[in-house]
Formats: sequence, C-alpha cells, structure tokens
Amino acid sequence: MTKSNLAVLLAQRGLKITKLSEATRISRTTLTALYYNKCLGVQFDTMDTLCNYLGVTPGDLFLFTPIELIVSDCRLDDDGSFNGMLFAELKDRRGKVKIPMRFECPPLVCQNKGRNEMTVFVDLLGKEDPLVEDNTNERLLSAMEQVPFVFAEDFQRQITDVITHKLMATFPEKFDIERCGSNVCNLLFELPQDFRRWVS
Repeated sequence: MTKSNLAVLLAQRGLKITKLSEATRISRTTLTALYYNKCLGVQFDTMDTLCNYLGVTPGDLFLFTPIELIVSDCRLDDDGSFNGMLFAELKDRRGKVKIPMRFECPPLVCQNKGRNEMTVFVDLLGKEDPLVEDNTNERLLSAMEQVPFVFAEDFQRQITDVITHKLMATFPEKFDIERCGSNVCNLLFELPQDFRRWVS
C-alpha cells in the first residue's frame, strides 16, 4: 500500500495547503486529495513540482508498506443504540484476515460550532469471542507497530467515515443535516492503549 506523506511534510515545515498551492500553482483540490490520501494517482509533473519545492525525493513524498488495512463493514446493534461492530481487513505477506472490533458511542451528542460531536470508544474483541480467529488481534497490533504514521491516520479516518455514514443514514433525525451540511458528525476517539500507542 502506498500513501502520500504530504501532511507530515507540511506539518514539519509549518506550511498550509493554501500557501503550497500559491507557491507551486498546483490546485488546492489536488493538494487536498494528496494531503488526505484520497487520490488514486498523481501526475509526474505534480510530483516533480512538490519534490522540488519541499526539497524531498519521491521516496519522502510517498511511503510504501506491504501491509494494507481497510475497514470493510459496520453494523449497528439492533437495540437502537449508537453501538455496533466494525470489521477491518488486514492484508500482509501472510495473507488476508478479518478483524472484528467493537465500538460504542454514548447517546449524548454535543453541539460544537454547529457540528455534532460524540466520543467513540473502539476496541478489539477478546480472544475468547467466536468472531476472533487465531492470532488476528496480534497480527493487527504487530501491523500497527510496523506502519508509518500516515497509514495509521488513514485507518483512523476510515473508521471515522464508516461510523459517521452509518449513524447518519440510520438516525437522520439525530443529525441536523440541513443546518450543518453533510459532514455533521465529528467523532472523537477513545482508543485502547495498544491503539493509542500506534496513532499518537
């Protein structure tokens, strides 16, 4: 899996996307897609311009790891709560495995500058759970220790997006989409200790 390291490079230099766009004449749309790892590819001239401006090589601008983490499914509990299950897929040199995770969202939604915010607690299931295959949790935690920060950040963003969309689709009356726009739910994460070590 290859990811853009632009967010880290800009943070190290105290640069913003707007300034980079003005200096390089690369569109904000392109830079934002690279920053958030939402693009499917990049033109060579865009890469050359960024490398020259930032004083880096393509190996600094893009990172590779043989590990891929994808959130593949989200299911809410049947009790009407904001709780449920997430399923991630880990692909590495040993093959592919599904990793189930539990998430819980207390029902309290706080307004913060016109946005809904809630804390989400995400945790791995215990080894004794029938959904957990042998060594899946260990493989995930091992993968987390091996991947660069941008991969961890992308995995957390996937979790946020999947839970947000599921909650908004299931409970539209709880989210004031007309007043706040489509991106109204800001999930604040409380991760287990093993996750916190990885993403902080």
